[in-house]
Amino acid sequence: MRQAKGYTSLLEPAPEELTGKDASLFQRMQQAHRTEQPILEANSGAILAALPWPRYYLDFEGIDLPVPRWAGVRPYEQVPFQWSCHIERQPGVFEHREFLDLSGNDPSLPCIQALLQTIPPDELGPIIVYHKTYEEGRLKELSHRHAEHATGMQRLIGRLVDLLPLVRDGYYHPAMRGSFSIKQVLPTIAPDLDYSKLGGIMDGTAAQVAYLYAVFEPGTTPARKEQYRQGLLRYCRLDTWAMVEVAYFLLRLSRPGQVRPGALATAQ
Repeated sequence: MRQAKGYTSLLEPAPEELTGKDASLFQRMQQAHRTEQPILEANSGAILAALPWPRYYLDFEGIDLPVPRWAGVRPYEQVPFQWSCHIERQPGVFEHREFLDLSGNDPSLPCIQALLQTIPPDELGPIIVYHKTYEEGRLKELSHRHAEHATGMQRLIGRLVDLLPLVRDGYYHPAMRGSFSIKQVLPTIAPDLDYSKLGGIMDGTAAQVAYLYAVFEPGTTPARKEQYRQGLLRYCRLDTWAMVEVAYFLLRLSRPGQVRPGALATAQ
């Protein structure tokens, strides 16, 4: 369309000119920007409403070292060193579990063990993620590296539910500026939870840098390492609570009350 008619903005075409598999998405975005009003589709929460309980909201943080520190790891292979999980046992009843390994040892096996303790592999409860390609990839790699847990990891993979396409199909706010990153979505529905308010660690790259300094920098003092640890926990915890907020928004429910964090397994 850009080549055929010279359009340089999504706002230029008439709505009927927007065709193809993403036509409804582009039309929603166009309407939101033209009216300067957010759009939430009537059926935005249909898929979520049909999910069973308990519901697990899960997010990994990983490190991809160019020169691996641990046996069996490929260059630039993502190795999870942290996860957060908000568990909704029944509507509005939450628990929080988290894992963070800053020991410098390969975190893969402790990560698996803590994860399977938190999310029993023989349950049916959905595991809700945002952009499931990442979490699915980490679970697959963990299953390959520790074959004794391959069955458990595969069962978790089979329960993944991706929030990202549900947002793309059901919601758009002009302030998102074309991005469906959860960091762009969250401030439009819960301004008080803006990632910029976290301070030092506000995205995945900053989380990786903090991990490197906490684990491999000889000059890092115990006090500074503790600061990194707390920042990593806050950041990953917000990632999974953000998913809870987004799910409730798509379901057209009142915002949920936050739960006090609780650690399942951490390593210094």
